[in-house]
Amino acid sequence: MRPLRILVAHTRYQQAGGEDVVFNLETALLRRMGHTVVTYEQSNHQLSEVGPVSGFLQAVWSRQTTSQLGGLLRETQPDLAHFHNTFAMISPSAYYACHRTGVPVVQTLSNYRLGCPNASCAVKGQPCERCVSQTVAWPGIVRKCYRDSRIATAGVAAITAIHKALDSYGGKVDAFISTTEFARRIHIRSGLPEQRVFVKPNFVSPAEVARRERGGYALYAGRLTPEKGVDLLLEAWSQLRHPMRLVLAGEADGECVEAVRQAVRTNPFIEWVGGQTHEGVGRLLQRADFLINPSRLYEGCSMVVVEAFNAGVPCLVSGQGSLAEMVEDGRTGLHFRQGDAAHLAERVAWMAENPASLDMMGEAARARYEEHFTPERNYTLLMDIYQAAITNKKHASQ
Repeated sequence: MRPLRILVAHTRYQQAGGEDVVFNLETALLRRMGHTVVTYEQSNHQLSEVGPVSGFLQAVWSRQTTSQLGGLLRETQPDLAHFHNTFAMISPSAYYACHRTGVPVVQTLSNYRLGCPNASCAVKGQPCERCVSQTVAWPGIVRKCYRDSRIATAGVAAITAIHKALDSYGGKVDAFISTTEFARRIHIRSGLPEQRVFVKPNFVSPAEVARRERGGYALYAGRLTPEKGVDLLLEAWSQLRHPMRLVLAGEADGECVEAVRQAVRTNPFIEWVGGQTHEGVGRLLQRADFLINPSRLYEGCSMVVVEAFNAGVPCLVSGQGSLAEMVEDGRTGLHFRQGDAAHLAERVAWMAENPASLDMMGEAARARYEEHFTPERNYTLLMDIYQAAITNKKHASQ
């Protein structure tokens, strides 16, 4: 494909996360491959400056975004526009600015927001798909799934319902990117046209430092919250008959922070190293025996699992959702029964007692990275999706 002029748009969350990393990595990759990239960014920190009513109206239809993007599109005349997160400051109204100027639209789906008000397909720490096939997410409103508030949940559900009614997704987006096949199936059940939903996982650049000798610890890296399974992890560690080191990397702003502090005080084998940069997590992975992702959520394409594969580190994950798809049980790591601390403890003990198997799993994890999660593989898939979006737009215009 010839070099393209691409508009890449993204709303940054108030708390930085994996979607911001993906936006940064893909933008840098496109520029490195010779494409002209124009970025348009907003931040949800601006929501604190407006009231809830104004914030809701902004999330439904942002006049500011539509106006700014319209001018940017006319000025730069891109070959296509690629949106990452539109919630809440950009809003799906951005698609209409592209539609009016004839610019094909690609939308990355890093969560389940089109089928779930809280975007995670979970409630109270348990998987939930009650709203996935609903036009209006009534079950989520009743259960107060977003911020434990019926009003807030109704507001988020209304945003999606309005744009489903307007056919903003089916009629104004030419290609969607799902990060796993598991997630793709949920997106299709949420109402997206099957032929326009493509699978492209996330990626990271190859590790520059060769993997060193294992350091004798398991690593958890992520938010210190119940939905990420941190309480489950601490409970499993209290059940281990033969102690093993656990290193926890996460900011001191989650619901499990006090539980982590208590565990560190009472268990000398648990260490909390606080929030880490991307490079810091990479250094911890270089010596980890294995990574643990005990999430109660379905997850998307977990960046920390991709980083682990990059470093040749096997993973112990809950055997559900996208994590079960990413990690092959018995080959690149192990699964445990979601929510079962005793089973998690059994799996930890097995991995600690079988170093030769860990070595083989680590080699398979690195091979999995080479096959699926390199920048080169990602770029090929991305270009195929861009071409599909351009073709779909052309056919729709005829």
